[in-house]
Amino acid sequence: MSLSAAPLTLRGTLVPFTSAPSDPQCRVALEQSGSSLLFAILPRGAGIDLDDMVGSSLELVCTVQRPAPDDEGAAFVHVRSYRDLDADI
Repeated sequence: MSLSAAPLTLRGTLVPFTSAPSDPQCRVALEQSGSSLLFAILPRGAGIDLDDMVGSSLELVCTVQRPAPDDEGAAFVHVRSYRDLDADI
């Protein structure tokens, strides 16, 4: 797995995530707006707070941990901070 060096900003909707064998602790994922890409949220750091926010539109500042090229698993994110876009309306 490779980890992005610089923080990235992702926007999307928080959805339930079925546990993956590579990290059964993930319970939610960010579905990126305009695509079907899913980023499983690791329950560490700011990601701990997100379990109760399913259905919310969020902006995440995170680092992305991608699987090895020969692994078809999901990309995981370590959330540094987040903003609830629904609260800004």
